[in-house]
Amino acid sequence: MEMVKNAAGRLVPTEVNGQKRIPYKGVAQHRPDGFKAKPPIRSAADYPADGNKLLPNLRTALERAGLKDGMTISTHHHLRNGDVVTNILFDTIKEMGVKNIRWFPSASFPCHEHLIPYLEDGTISHIEGSMNGPLGRFTSYGKMNGVGVLRSHGGRYQAVQDGEVHIDIAVIASPTADPFGNANGVTGKAACGLLRVCSCRF
Repeated sequence: MEMVKNAAGRLVPTEVNGQKRIPYKGVAQHRPDGFKAKPPIRSAADYPADGNKLLPNLRTALERAGLKDGMTISTHHHLRNGDVVTNILFDTIKEMGVKNIRWFPSASFPCHEHLIPYLEDGTISHIEGSMNGPLGRFTSYGKMNGVGVLRSHGGRYQAVQDGEVHIDIAVIASPTADPFGNANGVTGKAACGLLRVCSCRF
């Protein structure tokens, strides 16, 4: 691994997890090129004829989304230390035999200690996001297959916007959704009223 000294005087790698990186050059010393990332254009042909996108379970949703080895999966932190949805997500991915997932959470919490075996067996290759508690310790000890990348909320947004990270599948917990897949608090058995979206949505 090649190391160079950046403008802050620190030795940093020029490649992380197989991707080239540009060392910090100092304020206003680097001008990136390219264009902001954008979503693909969708049409009615991409959805069921009756407009109902609801599926019976998470595994079916992941299969329909085309989950495969090496993808990047994003999760949101709004459930905080009660986030068993992410644990169920990776239990399902493990059962499907999918490997080398880059997990791109907006934050992780002590409840995600459950995922350490998946970091050890290669189901998850590495984490890019906020790593706290047991996952933070695991990362600090250098036990992941890939290199953990610590990202602030703003840094996460910028990585997506600038095309540095492409999210293949985003999994967001919601108590209810309408048939077209819009998360809301209006319909269904778990209708809870207004769902507040925080400012760090991606």
